[in-house]
Amino acid sequence: MQADDRRSQLMEAALRAFSRGGYHDTHVSHIIDEAGVARGTFYLYFKSKREVFQALIDEMFASLEGVVRALDPGALQPPIEQIRRNLERFVGVLRARPALTRLLLEQGVPLEPDVRSRLRGFYSDLTRRMEANLEAGARLGLIRDVDRELVACALVGAVKEVFHEREPETLDPARVADALVDLALHGLLAPA
Repeated sequence: MQADDRRSQLMEAALRAFSRGGYHDTHVSHIIDEAGVARGTFYLYFKSKREVFQALIDEMFASLEGVVRALDPGALQPPIEQIRRNLERFVGVLRARPALTRLLLEQGVPLEPDVRSRLRGFYSDLTRRMEANLEAGARLGLIRDVDRELVACALVGAVKEVFHEREPETLDPARVADALVDLALHGLLAPA
């Protein structure tokens, strides 16, 4: 087996083990049993369960990289549709990896400060990207003056909560994107 394939096999085995037992109660022995490899094979690729967990976070980062794109006023799509497409792509990535999504939402607060910091950095980056899009929308006159930092945080939190309360693979990315854009643009009050 090629080195990249073996590494991927170990990551998938770790994901299954973490999903079953949670981060804290999973040990390297669970991962190697799940992968059907010797302990030494695991340590050729990862130093610890924390390192394999971080590799899983990195995989999700890589999948989401570039998904939330800056608004382009010169694009053929209107800015509101660009926002909706950003959300749809974001939700699509989370939906495509349901076990990893659940792990990061439910088990994503391990005790190790470096892992917790990395996860927080991930959400901070998404929030900054959302904030930049809100700022661009304001410059285009599409979005009223709001506390963009908190609104961006709330929008990212809304996506997280939707996934936390439902099975990711059952969610329709277009439906989630439409609902979040509708909430963000129109709020809950009926038109006067």
